[in-house]
Amino acid sequence: MFVLSGSLDSDEVPWEVEALAACLQRGRDARLGSASAARIWQLSEGQNATSDRIEVVVPAGRAFRSTNRVQVHRTRRLTSQDVTTFGGVPVTTVARTLIDLGASLSPAAVERVVDDALVRGLTTVPLLSGSLKRNAHRGCTGAGHVRAALELWHGGALESHAETEVLRWLLRAGVSEPARQLEVVVRDGKRFRLDLAWPARRVALEVDSYAHHHGPRKLSADHERRSAIASMGWQVLTTTVAEVRRGGASLLAALEASGVLVDPARAKAALLHTNLTSRQSNRVPEVTAQPPPRSL
Repeated sequence: MFVLSGSLDSDEVPWEVEALAACLQRGRDARLGSASAARIWQLSEGQNATSDRIEVVVPAGRAFRSTNRVQVHRTRRLTSQDVTTFGGVPVTTVARTLIDLGASLSPAAVERVVDDALVRGLTTVPLLSGSLKRNAHRGCTGAGHVRAALELWHGGALESHAETEVLRWLLRAGVSEPARQLEVVVRDGKRFRLDLAWPARRVALEVDSYAHHHGPRKLSADHERRSAIASMGWQVLTTTVAEVRRGGASLLAALEASGVLVDPARAKAALLHTNLTSRQSNRVPEVTAQPPPRSL
């Protein structure tokens, strides 16, 4: 039995059921998109927190109209590679959803949601790059913003939200680009990976976060690991997202003192920008790792 969109009071059925009905009512090619797709994929940005309105994407030329409950978007580009189903609900892929969201989010928010999707494994760099090639066209601001955010990921994988935020901040501050997840073999043959590293200077930067470094066992393991790495002649520095959001002046000074190249002009500009944004009331909370969405 299907529930047609609008046939019941919205409080009587789950949002996901009503969203499925909205797609079915608008033909087999209709898909949830934009903010509704972001809700299905549980993305960190783009969900409309103030409204349960359903956004549906249909091919251009379809005569369906928007209603108070359902917003219809028409597109000339919606290939089979950019659509899927999740829990039985037809929806745009994570990659296509990111591109659609890019048109309505700020560049900073696009960076956060792209990083979130890639860290959580909801999509991959090749999949996102492929969707960009299919959907980039004149006037598609979303594709441009996503392409810019994706540039960071062409340099190698990152394993946490904290690492991505710290690395973006370092590069904006004019710090020379570090290696990522560099493997180091210590004296007893154990192998460790460094979050960020400048191997020519034997400088490592470990990015600590509450999610990955909380608890006595983890703290003890971190201490032993860093001692072993230091015994191989590495200088191990540590930082947190909170530190770079406060300006990171001490971190930049430590990196420069260790011989890592830092552009003074860009570092000063980054510090000024950080100090300005820290005064604003709408601070962005640190993103913590979320599991992939469960089937509906």
